[in-house]
Amino acid sequence: MASRDGSPQETLARQALGVLLELSSEQVFDFAAFRVGAGAVKHMWSRLMAETGDPALGLHCGEAMGPMSNAVHSWAWTCRDPLLALELIAEHWKIASPISQVEYLTANELVGMRYSMRHGLEPLPADFEYRLVCWVTVMRWMVSPEVNPVRAEFPFSPPRYLSEFHRIFRCPLEWDRPAGEVWFRKTDLAKRKDLTPQLAFSPPPNAAPASEPRNPQDGTFVQKVKGIVQSSLSRGEFGADQVARRLGLSERTLLRKLQQHGVSYRNLLEGIRRNSAAGLIKDQSMTLREIAIALGYSNLQNFARAYRRWHGSSPRRHRNGRSRSKLPGGML
Repeated sequence: MASRDGSPQETLARQALGVLLELSSEQVFDFAAFRVGAGAVKHMWSRLMAETGDPALGLHCGEAMGPMSNAVHSWAWTCRDPLLALELIAEHWKIASPISQVEYLTANELVGMRYSMRHGLEPLPADFEYRLVCWVTVMRWMVSPEVNPVRAEFPFSPPRYLSEFHRIFRCPLEWDRPAGEVWFRKTDLAKRKDLTPQLAFSPPPNAAPASEPRNPQDGTFVQKVKGIVQSSLSRGEFGADQVARRLGLSERTLLRKLQQHGVSYRNLLEGIRRNSAAGLIKDQSMTLREIAIALGYSNLQNFARAYRRWHGSSPRRHRNGRSRSKLPGGML
């Protein structure tokens, strides 16, 4: 079910984000690394369930947060490929939460995602529901509302709101499994649609629409590099040597392969920061300093200088102008 502005699902999702931001002042949410600890996650869901009285809150937030997420929209604009988007989301979530483990899986004609807890922590049903529904929602948003998983697994027993699981997943469900998993047929995700009208932010005027790569393998390599860079920005680990290491390459080989595809590492990094900034600047819940950190800048001044070069005005002036025109903010 698509989220509409002002819907109960969207309201709940915004409340969830608000609680996380409030927890950040208590230093359980670290903006510098975008990492959420086990205590913060458990407190967030417990508090929201108590406030809303909605036992299926994780499912409903997952429905709303997928299409509302600036991060998802940024990845979609970058790759326009549902299969690659799943892989990029997995890379991002590997970094975002030190308490969980996320894996991107392929098996014959299927592709899937696995979510499990680290350190022997007990699975929190609402968090698993949220993550798995997010994956399903994003695929339906990128491909078609009719796309359904072939199977979904959960590391807990069937809850009393089982009908909501059937309504959302529309596939066989398995319970008391070792981890949370959701699987799709690759052929079901092969079709892409034009996402530009649905993006939470407008791409920069000089950003060309994604084109079909001359060689699919070439496009996949460049997009994988982009995904690793984007997921590493907030940690400051986006140097060419660091990205090459994650790909199992030498820095020289990475730069040569990019050059073969007509891409320089410097321009690739600049483009990712510019496109991400266009979305994050709409998120009124984030300060400019937090946006600078999320984009890998050591201080606000460097970010402001780059933003002025991209758009001809400072990020503060751009944001204030948007506030006066009452444009809706995005969410991360």
